[in-house]
Amino acid sequence: MGVIQRQGSKQALVKIAGVLIGFASLMLVYPLHLESYGYAAFILSAATLLTPILAMGLSQSAIKFFPEYKEANSNYNGFIWILFVLNLIPLFICVIFFYSFSEIIYEFIDYMGLDVTLFKENSGVITVVSILILLYMTITSYISNFGRIVIPTVLNEFSYKIFLPLVVLGVLYGVIQKFDIPYLMIAFYMLSLSCLFIYLFKLGGIGKKVNFSFLSSNNLLRIGKFSLYSALGSLGSLLIYRMDAVMIAGLLGEVSTGLYFNILVMAAVIDIPSQAIGKIAGPIISRSFNENNHDEIKSIYTKGSVNSLIVGMLLFLGIWFNFDAIISLSAKPEAFVGAAQIFLFLGIAKLIDGLTGINTHILLYSKYYRYNLLFLVFLGVINVILNLVLIKKYNIAGAAMATLISLTLYNLIKFLFIKIRLGMTPFNSDTLKVLGIGMLIFGLLFILPMPESNLVSIFLRSTIISVLFVGAIYKSKASLDFNGLVNKYLKTLFKLS
Repeated sequence: MGVIQRQGSKQALVKIAGVLIGFASLMLVYPLHLESYGYAAFILSAATLLTPILAMGLSQSAIKFFPEYKEANSNYNGFIWILFVLNLIPLFICVIFFYSFSEIIYEFIDYMGLDVTLFKENSGVITVVSILILLYMTITSYISNFGRIVIPTVLNEFSYKIFLPLVVLGVLYGVIQKFDIPYLMIAFYMLSLSCLFIYLFKLGGIGKKVNFSFLSSNNLLRIGKFSLYSALGSLGSLLIYRMDAVMIAGLLGEVSTGLYFNILVMAAVIDIPSQAIGKIAGPIISRSFNENNHDEIKSIYTKGSVNSLIVGMLLFLGIWFNFDAIISLSAKPEAFVGAAQIFLFLGIAKLIDGLTGINTHILLYSKYYRYNLLFLVFLGVINVILNLVLIKKYNIAGAAMATLISLTLYNLIKFLFIKIRLGMTPFNSDTLKVLGIGMLIFGLLFILPMPESNLVSIFLRSTIISVLFVGAIYKSKASLDFNGLVNKYLKTLFKLS
């Protein structure tokens, strides 16, 4: 877990810093103009849904086939140019297809009961933002082969959390118009992409020599096959993770989308450790399958699961028991009506996602990657149906319920498949220790009285949760990696004192 622990913990710290900025925005900025925030969320979600179709899974191929290219070529840093050339093919085909059959696509959107005008008016900017995200994803995946994930996170996710509240404030105070938001998003991604390319150059990941002989007919067939399955799998994944925001915008409007995204941002904090581990573990798992080193994969699987669960559980407890007090400190608390129920569903969904560890990466880089597509598309379709039914019946809470059901089913199927076919499981006695400690503290906080002051209540609850949970986990030795980090920070703290 060496490089995973180092890069994963660094990325987690960057993400937590981003969360703090995002949290301030969520409480103080976004509620003041949910319409513009919801509009930006719609553009980003729609562009993200389009990206896997335009990319055709080549960002995953950047990890899957890099070990082979590196083994065959001393000038392995030329692999990035092969990826760019390959990206042009599906991009060109998809752009022609979308604009040739746009009316049929719009008729289907209208048939689903969504606001087709919203999609028509923004189709151009959605496409451009999607292409920029596609390029960013490709370079980021390629950079992860060098064991680097932190800087791409800073350039994209962290800086976006600074960019978006400034845009919303600009709309609020009349400096910019709401419909300027997509063009500002395009400028943001172009700048981030330029910075990322410079970083890749400094890493030595851009070479002048390219071995295009690697693209033999056999390799092209293998890359095309894997990429197609990955693309459809990514689309199915996004139908689970992103379709809710798009459908809320189409069914309930931009204000509802803004509220939902606010809560989604809070729930996404729980997923930070799992995302950090997954990004750096992907290339290692790909290499381990290539070397038939299943023991290393099993080790990453179990350790990644318990570490994700520990941090995710701590964050879930902290947010849930402070939720009402946190909302009361917002610049506009009335904008969060019904938010607690939404967070509960989304928070549990993210906790389950982290608990099952890196099962998606294991499936994707194994010989069974085709099954990942089957699971994703099946559950993606179920999620769309659940969203249509539950949003109409329960409004925004229905979207959160659909996400919880879909993610639970998806992770259960992946877990059972990996256990049966590969003989791997992320769960052990340490998993039970963490769950048991979490439930005990959950029950304790329900019966503990708290002062009426929201600030004092947040401080007390957070202190109790942190001390009891971290102390109990440390004492139980559920994770040696976690204990090692605690020891490291305690030593640093004692040196400073």
